[in-house]
Amino acid sequence: MSTITVAVDAMGGDQAPGAVVAGAIQAARRGIPIKLTGPSAILLASIEEQGGADVLDLTVVDAPETVSMDESPLTAHRRKRGSSVRVAAALVGSGQAQALFSAGHTGATYLAARAEFGVISGVERPALAARVILTTGDAVDNAAPGSVLASHPFVLQKPFELVTLKTMVEQVRVAALRDMVAT
Repeated sequence: MSTITVAVDAMGGDQAPGAVVAGAIQAARRGIPIKLTGPSAILLASIEEQGGADVLDLTVVDAPETVSMDESPLTAHRRKRGSSVRVAAALVGSGQAQALFSAGHTGATYLAARAEFGVISGVERPALAARVILTTGDAVDNAAPGSVLASHPFVLQKPFELVTLKTMVEQVRVAALRDMVAT
């Protein structure tokens, strides 16, 4: 079985780059090759601060520009060819990575992915990943107010029927589409 390298937009997300780098270090330590994209000086400093300088499956690819959440995705796509999300998508397009991860601007990620590596023939819309939490009923019943289990919109309690999972997947899809339209 071949290894899948993940291109990670290290500058995307509310806690970037620190939280993204921390997750990338964990994944790389588990044997998942990671290519972090973003301003290399910032990423190397974050990797060093978090004790990840010795991780072999973690590399940095310089991407000097970033896309903020309030930018127009089309304007950012046209003007910021060196953005961290665009460089990450280009790594997939060139075959240097086989998967793309970004916690940043959904519209910018979609446009970068579509431009750099397209979609599979016959696919009309790309897939967006969303978190669905599977847990036992006891965990939800005993969840502290304000916790992820108490407040997350997509918590599925085990045991569940397949139709319940299908309904939740549809709810995730609708929510993702609504978020895309809003950006």
